[in-house]
Amino acid sequence: MTVADLGSVTVGAAVPAGPALSAAVDASVGIAAPDVSAQVSAVASFSPSAMLSLTQLLDAANAVVANIQAAIVAGLTPPSLAAQAALGASVQVDLTAKLATLQAQLNLALGLDELFAQAGVRVLTFSGQQKDFGGELATALGPDATNANAVVLLTQSAAAWTAMQGVLKTS
Repeated sequence: MTVADLGSVTVGAAVPAGPALSAAVDASVGIAAPDVSAQVSAVASFSPSAMLSLTQLLDAANAVVANIQAAIVAGLTPPSLAAQAALGASVQVDLTAKLATLQAQLNLALGLDELFAQAGVRVLTFSGQQKDFGGELATALGPDATNANAVVLLTQSAAAWTAMQGVLKTS
C-alpha cells in the first residue's frame, strides 16, 4: 500500500472526536451551571430567623421547650441555630466549589475550541509494510518539502487501528 494524502484540514477535522467532546462539555456545563448558581444564590440568602408576633414567639418557645424536654428524655441533642447556620455556610462553600469547577471546565472547552479551529494540518495515512513507511512518506511529501513537523501514531493491530479511526481522520 502507499501513503494516502487526505489533504490539509483544521485540528478539529483531524481529530473529529475533539470538537464533539468539547461540544458535550459546553452543553453539560450550560445545563448544570445555572442550576448550581441558583442554588448558591438561594443558600446565600438563607438567614435562620423567626418573624413572629410576641404571642407566636411565646407559643413557639413553649413548644420548643416541650420538644427539647422530650428530646432530652429520649437522649437526643436538639440542633442549634448556630449549627443550622454552619450547615448553610458549608453547603454554600460546596456549591461555590462546584460552580468554580464547572467554570473551569467551560474555560477548558472554550480553549480547546480555539485549538480545534486552527488550520494547516496535513493528514496522511499509511497502511503497508513497516519497512516501506519512510520511503513512501518521503515520496508523498515530495522533493520540495524542506521542513515538516509530524506526529506519527503507529498501530500494529486491527483493534487499535479501528479505535484510531474512531477519533482521528483516517479517510
